[in-house]
Amino acid sequence: MFYVTDRYVGWPIVLVRLSAAQPDMVKALPLRAWRAKVPAKWRDAAA
Repeated sequence: MFYVTDRYVGWPIVLVRLSAAQPDMVKALPLRAWRAKVPAKWRDAAA
């Protein structure tokens, strides 16, 4: 379900095979990534 191609080796990225992923997980991934990167002030305001 998760994979990396030669093109992205060395970059902080993981690809997701959408046809193999659960819809709830696909929805949650961008939100989790955003929460991990934004300032706490933004994260708390969005909650």
